[in-house]
Amino acid sequence: MLGALLALAQHAQAQPSASFSWMRNNDRTTWIKLLNTLDITEQNIPSNAPMTALVPSNKAVAAFLSRLGMTEDEFVKRKELVDLVTAYHVIPGFQAKGPWDIPENPTLAVTADVNYALRFYRNSSAAWVKDTQGNDALLEARPLQFGRISVIPISRVLLSGGYFFNGGDALRYYPQWSHAAAFATAAGSPEHAVGNGDVTFLVPDNAAFDKAGAALQSLSAEAKAAHVLYSATAPAKHIPSQLAASGSIQTLLPNHYLRVMMSPGAAGQPPVVKFTPEEGPAASVTIFNIYVGRGIFQGIDRLLNPKLAGQGIADVKRPKQLPAGRRLLLDDAQEDAAAGAGRSLLAANASPGFYQGSANTMAASNTAAAIADAANGRIPASYATRYGTAMTKSVKCYNCFLWADSQQP
Repeated sequence: MLGALLALAQHAQAQPSASFSWMRNNDRTTWIKLLNTLDITEQNIPSNAPMTALVPSNKAVAAFLSRLGMTEDEFVKRKELVDLVTAYHVIPGFQAKGPWDIPENPTLAVTADVNYALRFYRNSSAAWVKDTQGNDALLEARPLQFGRISVIPISRVLLSGGYFFNGGDALRYYPQWSHAAAFATAAGSPEHAVGNGDVTFLVPDNAAFDKAGAALQSLSAEAKAAHVLYSATAPAKHIPSQLAASGSIQTLLPNHYLRVMMSPGAAGQPPVVKFTPEEGPAASVTIFNIYVGRGIFQGIDRLLNPKLAGQGIADVKRPKQLPAGRRLLLDDAQEDAAAGAGRSLLAANASPGFYQGSANTMAASNTAAAIADAANGRIPASYATRYGTAMTKSVKCYNCFLWADSQQP
């Protein structure tokens, strides 16, 4: 985080940014507060960073926070979440200039959040942007240019695959969690574990459920509910900042505990986090810090089995398989390109979402890093660069070529 801010300061304007002045005078003061929470201010915003910022109104942000179940003060205390939201509204390396600078439907934009893209559309009378959860936000005015920064007012807060209004939406979005969604439904979906309560929920992937097989399905509804509660603990805990490096944690299943062990990961990688249950081997965290209302999901690779009399699930050795990775941005772009072949654009964008390709939630630095790198002529998301050129063969993209061709540090 400090490095990103120092890079911002190196390119700071002497005078307050005109883009901040516009937001202050046009019902966007809450967005300024979110940026300031990340130490991005009108004093250190670079004047030479080409980018486009999509900015919702105060009313739109208030509606978003209401759906999350948080007050504004509660929200800004979760800096990593604030950063995920603001990063998804920044398109680094591209400045929109035309009235509706959308060459075709859809036109893709990669964002300061390396995991999730945006898609832009237009017709003869309007233009809009579709987020990765399939929601549309109207572009309320043509791009407003302030030096090399363009600001576009939009009608709602955009939703990436990093934050959801509730747990059910997250389970439905991630294809590798479809079995967890079905199991939670069969267990009665205890709201304090799967809803938007202030809890951490450890979500097993489909492979974990497949290994359990018939033994899992034969459990009573009460036992299934016990397993759901055993996979949750209060309060919501961000990894690594709020999780103890080792020790025992109490679950929402009364008088039942998990043991946690967290160690540093390799250079540039997230920490290694393992939860050991009362029965069976430990589960490793594979997807980090997916925000669900007031709670957080952590994706894991095994079921967590409580010690229940006569109700345990035998966990067999995990088979060898390819590393779990997200669907590539290219996959989604190809779906959009296929929309003309008998499918509407809406149907093309209603498919399940991406796997998390990069655990970029460890620190609240995505937005600042993207702005600083844009000012330096670099685009920070090296993961997406591997697919940038290929992506543009099937769909127009504002900044994919930049991501593929720019020099990476």
